[in-house]
Amino acid sequence: MRTARERLAAVPLAVDARDAFRVRLQAAEGDVLALADLMARAIDMARAAAGISMIGRDGRAAVSIEEVCASHCMADAVSAYRRARAGANS
Repeated sequence: MRTARERLAAVPLAVDARDAFRVRLQAAEGDVLALADLMARAIDMARAAAGISMIGRDGRAAVSIEEVCASHCMADAVSAYRRARAGANS
């Protein structure tokens, strides 16, 4: 289990990773294969983050910042992929 200090230190790293992912996503806009690769990368991010969750003293599950950022990356990648596919079918 991570300490509060470790969780706090993870925030800027996770946000930076998410922002870097979004830059790569913008660069790949319209390229279906590159976007599919980025979707796979986002899934890998989510899998890696899944083991970081914790349970609070009150028994509630707490979501890590890594999980939140990974889910944003997956949603962004899926949206970009669907736009590219729609454009390719036009």
